[in-house]
Amino acid sequence: MKKTWVAFLFAVACTSVAQASVTTYTDRTTWNTAVPVSSTQTFESFAADTSFATVPLNVGAFTLAAVGTAEAGTDLVDVSPFINAASPAALFGNAFVTIFVQDPLAADLIFATPQNAFFADFYAAGNGSQLDLTLSFEGGGTADILVPGTGSSQQSFGFISTTAVTSIRFNNSSNDGFFIDNISVPSAAVPEPASAGLLLAGIVGLGWRRRR
Repeated sequence: MKKTWVAFLFAVACTSVAQASVTTYTDRTTWNTAVPVSSTQTFESFAADTSFATVPLNVGAFTLAAVGTAEAGTDLVDVSPFINAASPAALFGNAFVTIFVQDPLAADLIFATPQNAFFADFYAAGNGSQLDLTLSFEGGGTADILVPGTGSSQQSFGFISTTAVTSIRFNNSSNDGFFIDNISVPSAAVPEPASAGLLLAGIVGLGWRRRR
């Protein structure tokens, strides 16, 4: 009976650890405080337009890949002079990514190694309806979070997850061409909440105590 009780508690703890908790952020300074060591891809090193419409684009920390046949002039790193007249050049500088998503068209950002955090600057993420980010977790499972902002506006947005994320799918049910730049990911492990570890330690202690 004692062994059964300890095994049950351990199973509950493992289930709790597996369930991701995702906290969203709209302020880069606040996110940077929680993720003190990060690297940012600004795309300013690109000298020419570079598409990922048919072939995935590996930029080191992550890879960009289109899902479905993209519209002309989208799903690419756009470098000045820009393809899209509505581009947010004043906000994003000389290079940024332009993506078109409308079900069934989507785009994936695939991390080179699973990450617990992500932050980026979006523009026009609220065309038609809010841009949806589908997070795929290491070990299975997904969660959806919506990027705030409306129409032609700039919106900084990101998250920290207790479970590592392997990829992000950008998708939307209606017409949504958007721009993204200054993509940040941790370059060191994000501090984990202590609760799960304390719970496991308590279970181990309970089992040891009951055996005495």
